[in-house]
Amino acid sequence: MARDLVRLYIRFGFGAEALQVLRVSALSGGDSMLLKSMAEIMEYGHSLGPGPLSDQFECDSFAALWAILGSAEIPAAAQPNAAAVLRAIDALPPQLRGLLGPMASDRLIAAHQPDLAARILRIVERGLEKPTADFEMADAGLSLAEGDIPAAERSLDNVVGSNTELSPKALIALIDTRLENHLPIDLETADLAGAYAHEYRKDALGAELKRVHILALAEAGAYDTAFAELAHFVRDHDAETNRMVRSHAMAALTRNADDVAFLKYALDVHDPDRLTLAPASGNAVANRLISLGFPHEAEPYLATAAGEAEGRTRQLLRARAALDQGKPRRAEDMLFGITGPEADLIRAEAQSATGNHDAASQLFAALDRPDDAVNQAWLASNWQALRQTEDPLWQRTAEMVDGPDGDAAPKPEGVMARDRALIEDSVTARETLTQLLNRLAVDNADVPLE
Repeated sequence: MARDLVRLYIRFGFGAEALQVLRVSALSGGDSMLLKSMAEIMEYGHSLGPGPLSDQFECDSFAALWAILGSAEIPAAAQPNAAAVLRAIDALPPQLRGLLGPMASDRLIAAHQPDLAARILRIVERGLEKPTADFEMADAGLSLAEGDIPAAERSLDNVVGSNTELSPKALIALIDTRLENHLPIDLETADLAGAYAHEYRKDALGAELKRVHILALAEAGAYDTAFAELAHFVRDHDAETNRMVRSHAMAALTRNADDVAFLKYALDVHDPDRLTLAPASGNAVANRLISLGFPHEAEPYLATAAGEAEGRTRQLLRARAALDQGKPRRAEDMLFGITGPEADLIRAEAQSATGNHDAASQLFAALDRPDDAVNQAWLASNWQALRQTEDPLWQRTAEMVDGPDGDAAPKPEGVMARDRALIEDSVTARETLTQLLNRLAVDNADVPLE
């Protein structure tokens, strides 16, 4: 009698009730372990311990499906028998198919087997009058696995709007999807996350809802509210969680805020935790501070070590910050071991700042920056280099200062001819100097140049 009641409850998806009957009746032997495992799957989403079918993934029977459902994670080496799984899904009563099909699909997607997951969902969909929240959530997961972000958003939007127990989870997934794919988030979505976070504040889901609430506010441009909420959030969470949320919020601020809003929080000395950012976020903040003329204030964001690509970017930013503070030798020291165009550009500017214009000219030339290379050759009085440019003005300047290249033209005979040549040279020199001063934009010239 008790066994029949347990089976009835399982048939309709009532896991908690089936487990209660099993506890009260103390059923044993026969299929009691299997029934317990099935009831746990209905209630918790998987078996709480090794089930009787936990290693039956490749079995050519319905056991292949229950092996998937009973495992919290499908082992990497497992190869579920697709034909057996699909037969089992198709044979389930409609209410169980709608419950267990999406569950199996989620498990397979997590195991990087989206093809079988998709086939399961198509079988489930055929038996539905309209998509359920469970189905839409699973379908969103499949769309994400396939890289179809718009389809995933549509499914998640439907679940959010369904006002079911899955709605807050769908909202978390929707906001995370938009964050990961750099898609806009409106204030209405952020406010909905805030409302759910308040409703679930005493539930484990509350922390996740508050996290996405803060990040959605930052993405929506509500920076004051976002950072006020962040100040409350950090009191109740561990350092790594706080670092992750703060890093995302600061990244959104750096990417989207106007200069005034950005500087308000990037330079907030009353919030020392602002410096405890993930390397990518710290680098982004420092880069914008440097570009705005705050190289000294950028340095604390670059103080800690970072690995691989972010470490290289951080080293370049440290060198740039030093150079912009008038410390070219320090900038060069910070580039030790770094190669590439970005590093060489800083080296070239540092060489120029220390007066080594010939070396700077060579570096700029190698970087295919001919204008900068010529300017440095000019500062170095490297007339030979100026002669070799394709610019007639620089060629004339070098000839005027250093004399003509190659064999000199014969001097004209006679006083009148020599005087006429001197006057022509004087006119040419004046025209050359006028053009040169105009090009170099001499700001303190007292007389307008003609």
